[in-house]
Amino acid sequence: MKIKNMAVLFILLAASSLVAADVEFTCITWSGDSGFDILAVNPGRDAKKCTATCTVTKKDGSMKSWAYTATVAGKTPNQRVWFNGEAGGAGAPLSNPKISNTSCSGT
Repeated sequence: MKIKNMAVLFILLAASSLVAADVEFTCITWSGDSGFDILAVNPGRDAKKCTATCTVTKKDGSMKSWAYTATVAGKTPNQRVWFNGEAGGAGAPLSNPKISNTSCSGT
């Protein structure tokens, strides 16, 4: 019985560490909604080379996307770090920022 319980505990710990190692991205507008930033949280121990896309809706209703690749430092479980962004974007006010096409790999 103890071996079975230990096996279940090991599986749960392994699964939680995989989830915890995922980099989380957020895209936010700022500065009078004329710009945006992509923020990242990497709770894992190692830095990761990541790609992320932010899509915003412009004043005229059209959408524009920007894709970036950068390294996200590790050991930032409770800290959002700047990943990339744009200032003074044409078509302001920008709204409805959405993050997509995210992927990461070891550096």
